[in-house]
Amino acid sequence: MDILFLALMAAYIIYKLYLTLGEERSMSHEISLDSLSKQEQMKNATIKTLHESLSDEEKVKLVDKNFHLNDFLQKSEKAIDIIFKALTEGNTAIISDLSEIDIVRRFALVISELEDKKLELNISELKLKNTKLSKTIIHENYAELSVKYKAECEMFILKKRDELFAGNRDKVNKFDLEASFTKDLRSKDPTWKLSKINFIPFEKELNV
Repeated sequence: MDILFLALMAAYIIYKLYLTLGEERSMSHEISLDSLSKQEQMKNATIKTLHESLSDEEKVKLVDKNFHLNDFLQKSEKAIDIIFKALTEGNTAIISDLSEIDIVRRFALVISELEDKKLELNISELKLKNTKLSKTIIHENYAELSVKYKAECEMFILKKRDELFAGNRDKVNKFDLEASFTKDLRSKDPTWKLSKINFIPFEKELNV
């Protein structure tokens, strides 16, 4: 009986030790995880603060080392000019090379409507002034830059026999133009493609 009693006492003591040590080990593990979580939060906060202190150009350079802001702004003006000229020519192939698919569709609808109604679109002397970067968005797979322009051009649509359909051939149109350009960071293609634009000539007038 004494041996059985001692054996039971020993088993009970071992069981209590197991529970105590297990509890301490669990608490230690929780403290360790909590400490790592706080370290990660501090690291992320530091990265966020550093990122916010960077200029727009520096932010883009983190994902595109060959990026230069002035060069980009000049090329964005050239792209808008080429796209507007392609619109007057009904050339969707050129627009496709420089734009994302949603923008191509919008321009294609305008071109199709002009052709169906046998109308002639005229855009001349396009000038883009006060060009400036207005917004920078950097995602894991792509970057998007928004640009604002002060635009000026002569713009009108003619019907057959040189009759005016829309616009004013004797007036220079002045308007605010804003466009966004997107680059796929996973691609080797260096092209920043037009992905958003707040104005396509006569899109509303043609009900497209």
